[in-house]
Amino acid sequence: MMGYATGGGVGEEIKYKGKLIKKLHPSGYYEVYSDKEERFLKFDDLDSAKELVDSDFGSTKMKYPKSSYGSGGQLTNEDMVRQSIVNGEIHSDILEGIIGHKPNYPNEIVGTLKLKKCFLKPYYRID
Repeated sequence: MMGYATGGGVGEEIKYKGKLIKKLHPSGYYEVYSDKEERFLKFDDLDSAKELVDSDFGSTKMKYPKSSYGSGGQLTNEDMVRQSIVNGEIHSDILEGIIGHKPNYPNEIVGTLKLKKCFLKPYYRID
């Protein structure tokens, strides 16, 4: 079931592919913001909310000719990480959004890139 979220208390918050999915209490609905529809939508179950995130996330991927990038002409995680690195560092939230989970501590490997967590900073640096 899709529709407008009507508020209510927020229970658990789930981060999925860089998007926040909130479980509303007492209704049990899951709420997520849709970039395509530019509004919050609510769903009966978590899988339906994740499908929306997947469809929004898939629509924003940059496409390039098949000859220069991974299968299907879409950027690989490693390519997206490389494009997001500024001064040899990438913010851990951006890295989490790309790889779909919290980066491993103290090292995260994405493709052939080895990234190391910077001490007391929210960044990973190319090792």
